[in-house]
Amino acid sequence: MKKRVLSLLLCFVLAAGLLSVCAPPAQAGTIAGAFEDFIKQPDQIKKLFGNEVAHGDCGPAGNEASVHYKIYEVTNPTVVQDNPFLQQVWQIHDYREDAQYYGVYIFGDGPMADYAVKGQKAPWMGNVEVTEYNDKGQKLGATVVENLGEEYLALAYIAGATTEEWDGKKQSFTGVTNVGDRAFKDCQYLTCMFLDDGIATIGDHAFYADEYLSAINMPRKLELIDQYAFYGCDTLTFVRAGACSRLKRIEDHAFYSCTMLAELRLPNCLTYIGPWAFAWDRILGQEDTTLGLPSSLQVIDTGAFAFVNHHKKLNIPSQVTSIGDYAFMCDYYMEELTFSPGDKKLTIGKAAFAGDNHMKSVDLSNRVAQIDRCAFAGCELLEEAYFGDKIDTIQARAFTSVDAALQRAIELVLKSVIAPDDPDGNEEIAGDISSGLTQIAKVTQLKRAVFKNNPAKSIYGAADSNRSFPDDCVVYYTQGSYTWAAELKNDGTWQGYKTGLWHGDHIAQFADTVVAPTCTKQGYTHHACTVKGCTYAPVDDTYVAATDHTWVTQTYPASCTEQGTVFYKCSACGATRTEKIAALGHDLSRCDLLPDATCTKPGRVVGTCARCGVKIDEVIPAKGHDYSYADVRTDPTCTEPGHYKGTCPRCGKDYNDTIPALGHDWGEWVVTQEPTYTTTGYRYHICARCNTRVGEDIPKLRDHTWDSGIVTTKPDCIHAGVRTYTCTDCGATKTETIPATGEHTFVAKEIPATCTTGGYILCTCSVCGTTQRYDASEPLGHKWNSGTVTTKPTEDMAGVRTYTCTVCGDTKTETIPATGVHMHTWQLTKRAPATCTEDGYDLYTCAKCGAVEHRNEVAAFGHKMNAGEVVIKPTATTSGVRVYTCSVCGETKAETIPATGLPSVCPGGPTCPGYAFRDMPAPDSWAHAGLDYCIYSGYINGLSATTVDPSGTCTRAQLVCILYRIQGEPKVVEGYELAKLRAPFDDVPRGQWYTNAILWAKLTGIVNGTSATTFDPSGQITREQLAAILYRYTAKYAPDATGNAASLAAYPDAGSVSAYARDAMAWAVGNGLIKGLPHDKTDYLEPGGSTTRAQVATILMRYKQATA
Repeated sequence: MKKRVLSLLLCFVLAAGLLSVCAPPAQAGTIAGAFEDFIKQPDQIKKLFGNEVAHGDCGPAGNEASVHYKIYEVTNPTVVQDNPFLQQVWQIHDYREDAQYYGVYIFGDGPMADYAVKGQKAPWMGNVEVTEYNDKGQKLGATVVENLGEEYLALAYIAGATTEEWDGKKQSFTGVTNVGDRAFKDCQYLTCMFLDDGIATIGDHAFYADEYLSAINMPRKLELIDQYAFYGCDTLTFVRAGACSRLKRIEDHAFYSCTMLAELRLPNCLTYIGPWAFAWDRILGQEDTTLGLPSSLQVIDTGAFAFVNHHKKLNIPSQVTSIGDYAFMCDYYMEELTFSPGDKKLTIGKAAFAGDNHMKSVDLSNRVAQIDRCAFAGCELLEEAYFGDKIDTIQARAFTSVDAALQRAIELVLKSVIAPDDPDGNEEIAGDISSGLTQIAKVTQLKRAVFKNNPAKSIYGAADSNRSFPDDCVVYYTQGSYTWAAELKNDGTWQGYKTGLWHGDHIAQFADTVVAPTCTKQGYTHHACTVKGCTYAPVDDTYVAATDHTWVTQTYPASCTEQGTVFYKCSACGATRTEKIAALGHDLSRCDLLPDATCTKPGRVVGTCARCGVKIDEVIPAKGHDYSYADVRTDPTCTEPGHYKGTCPRCGKDYNDTIPALGHDWGEWVVTQEPTYTTTGYRYHICARCNTRVGEDIPKLRDHTWDSGIVTTKPDCIHAGVRTYTCTDCGATKTETIPATGEHTFVAKEIPATCTTGGYILCTCSVCGTTQRYDASEPLGHKWNSGTVTTKPTEDMAGVRTYTCTVCGDTKTETIPATGVHMHTWQLTKRAPATCTEDGYDLYTCAKCGAVEHRNEVAAFGHKMNAGEVVIKPTATTSGVRVYTCSVCGETKAETIPATGLPSVCPGGPTCPGYAFRDMPAPDSWAHAGLDYCIYSGYINGLSATTVDPSGTCTRAQLVCILYRIQGEPKVVEGYELAKLRAPFDDVPRGQWYTNAILWAKLTGIVNGTSATTFDPSGQITREQLAAILYRYTAKYAPDATGNAASLAAYPDAGSVSAYARDAMAWAVGNGLIKGLPHDKTDYLEPGGSTTRAQVATILMRYKQATA
């Protein structure tokens, strides 16, 4: 049997009449605040549920078991006693004495199901079999409740992350993410709805026609309120969405006809309000208040706020670009309309403000570009209108029924922007400015029309003839960048001007000065009146925005543990700034969590950083309890601990924690007395949190002890670098400038050929943007497909076949002859078998009209490659090549065979690679191993068949050739065939043994000339030049090997290293490539000393071993 209880409804009776009688709109904020306080206590909400009577699944199709529901009796009025919200809205519903009300609790992982198919209902909406209980809580059996959702469902709760009893065991769930389409449609007695903050979407028709739904919270992560979501929720009293940080869209009819809606708060991330979204919300807001629209709003669609009352003021935010048709129609109490300034033009739709018959003033001078038909029709009390020079179009009847004189003035003065198809066009608007103003003066009861152009200028009038104006009267307004004026002469005629405005006793004559904008300051036009004796202040207008800086950047990337830096320099004004790039932190994607941290226990992560390879074995601190919903909360201060007591929503455990004092948050030191070499100074700082002030003495000064300095900003082609020195005593720093290198850092980008344009290589300096272009290939030409009949031929009309390029998408057409009356006579004219790469087909041609058709198409079957043949055998230092051949079509492909590697020691005797050279050093000589290595690797050749000249000086051409051989002597560099290029140096002719090597080095930026036109091939290479060239070569081909620089301070002649070579020399010494030369038991760098062929060979051997 059905159990008789005191039927409970949260907000139900309130919706049925309590608000209109006991809680007028002024109390909506109080009720909403109490409701929001209540829903922060999930355990209190659950206490409203009594016995569980039914349960089931409600996940999406195919995954129904991901979301579950439980239905409970609502039988616990004792919760009301300690809750101010429930005390306001709890009522006993007497007219259904035998009714038992129910609540549904929904929990699980992911989205709910949508119930959009015709006839489909949520499981709690139809006839539900429930368990009955007696007054002692004992089960009596099962019975079916018909239409449970429509007549007995009073309360609903959709949960987030939780632990619940399900399938006979405790299980953890991540939370439900949406309210499904039509999930609670037509739940006419649903009174209160509680949504977890993780809900992202409120679905289509979700609460449609829930006429007694009075209280619902808006989740913080809500992104979308779909169409008709709250349509017809007659007793919904408040919508507080101000904290919804992700809500972008409210779709059409979302809150249509919520006639008791008393409070609306929208978030500053909302961009779109759909058609009729808040239409007929008749008591929205309060009389004498402003409807608050968020500054992020961009589109107000058709009828969005139509028939909404009680707003005397409305301001349209600066991002709005479109106000739809009927958007604010018949807002009977609106008196003042303004638009926030901004750069985006705004269109006002048809009848957007029609019937707002209390509107007295409208300011359209900011951003308004178009006013559509009847936009302000029926605004009978409109007396003031403000216009600006951005208006492009005013359509017909835009101001129908506006005060007749004001409407006439608008039509005539703004004749240049009234739509040309205006059916009400006036003959006089074709006249010139003078006659137009004459007509304005004849209009009776002219009140005021104002046309703004910084500063605003107005047209005034209140007469029925010219003679009612005082003598020498001036009427003026602005249009574009000009101020127009007309002066009333003694004979009753008007004299028009286009030169300025009235300055008391004369028409202003302006001399204009244009001030151009800079990176940081806006430009403008300065107007100064040139009439002698004029005391009016000059006017500035036609403002042009500042150009902003044109930054050229150089980036030094961050690593896992070290910060990076971005250096900016404005190419226009020279301003500079830097930005720090936060250290990336270790990449733990390859690590294991053993275990993950909880609220009270630390976790552990073990593995290797996927980015830098460092081994990681770290303790992850315990997360600590979530104190967001603490029952007792005393926040800590700088010196006093805090105290939190409650239940953690993350782990479900009770806590009673003392929070340590925060400690002071000290601000920057303020020096009140600087120290000297004879007296101490004094400074203090203040805690930003508690304002405690603490001071201290500053020690006396002493001379700094500077270290050797480090390069903190590397120089490049146009920017000077910076070397920073640090005092080893006090940490003070000083800097010195490193001159710009003048050498571009080119980055080559291959622009492939297209069907119609040739390919080319574009080399761009990554620092200054200088470019060099080199043509590389001819246009490819179109590859047309077999064509598609886009217009079929008929008996008497030709058709069209369209061919499309399979590469670029361009099209061409050909005519298909008219068919006449004949039938096609198909003949097989071509049989194209399938190949490895081409599809096969049979081509049929009509013997009568020539039409063609492909039939029996067969897909290409792909290559069948053989086992391959070695055509170039690998050597110890060079790679080989293996070629594979298709056994069907003969097409080939190649793959690289790695080099076999070098011998670890010199074999000696005839097997020594340098045995043929008579001047080869002995095997135990320091020079032997390097020469042996380079001769064996093919990097160094002899000067003759029997001499290698180990003590001879290495020239610039010889070094470049050695590096060119190491790189494999490429014939094509950066897309260019070296044999076809002419060297950019007068002393490097074509056809020399070093020509290709120098071209390669120039194109890759490894070596520059000694001047703009010379290279000096026979010039000697110094030790610091060798280091610099190797450093640039490494940066180009092995950038990961440019680290491990060493200090040069140990060498007495370190100061003689040239500025351009300091970093390179430190790198070469740090990697063991260059070592000091002993003199009197002391090692010297000798940066300017020459380099022998044996020394170069030894350094190259060390380099290859170091970068292997």
